[in-house]
Formats: sequence, structure tokens, C-alpha cells
Amino acid sequence: MPEEVAAVALLLASDDASYMTGSEFNIDGGLLAGTAATPTVVDQ
Repeated sequence: MPEEVAAVALLLASDDASYMTGSEFNIDGGLLAGTAATPTVVDQ
């Protein structure tokens, strides 16, 4: 979901990521791990 991608982008832009180098992030709900998460529907 877009919110999950935004959360990772915010993390990487923050000071909390100051020691991260050469990391790869798969933001796919667990699809590559073989355990895809069930999408959550949020009423708006």
C-alpha cells in the first residue's frame, strides 16, 4: 500500500537511518518471503 512505501521513505530520510548502508527493502507484504499478507481494507 502507498502508506507502507511512504513509511519506509520517511524512515530512510530520518536520522534513524544514519547508520544504514547498502540495504535492500522489499515492500511487498511478504510476497517474496512466501507469506503474502492479506490486504487490510480501511473504511474512509
